[in-house]
Amino acid sequence: MVTLRDRNMSINVLTNNWDASPSRIGFGVAGLIDPSLTPPHRMKEQKDPAPEITERVKSFFSSFLSGNDASNLITPELATRLFPTPKSSVGTPSPVQNISFISDSDVRGKGIVRHGVGIAAMRHYKAAIMGDNIFLTVYFGQDGKIADYSGY
Repeated sequence: MVTLRDRNMSINVLTNNWDASPSRIGFGVAGLIDPSLTPPHRMKEQKDPAPEITERVKSFFSSFLSGNDASNLITPELATRLFPTPKSSVGTPSPVQNISFISDSDVRGKGIVRHGVGIAAMRHYKAAIMGDNIFLTVYFGQDGKIADYSGY
């Protein structure tokens, strides 16, 4: 069930397939009803207005997934929630093959909080990570550091 109280919208998805991802389907339906809710997988890649931010995101995921320190790119609150990743062997290719910008939103003043950090901006990406294509939403605090992320 997807409930968006501020939009007076609830969407129930029933499935008999264990890997059907009902929330992804529900958010996809929400985006059909209200285009401002279109999920990243239904958006088209765009020219990146701030490629330096995307480069920091790529650096974070490459470092973190390789078992290297990425604490300079993230908030302390996120750092305490990340599980250590084993170090990659020397010569192992980067786990991040590509990150493409999809969209961004200035969400200052909207009351979005992740791990106790007020969120100022959200950016959506399509990424090739460890051979899989995924969609990422990256949340940034007021200081520009990564405060959280989610992906599917």
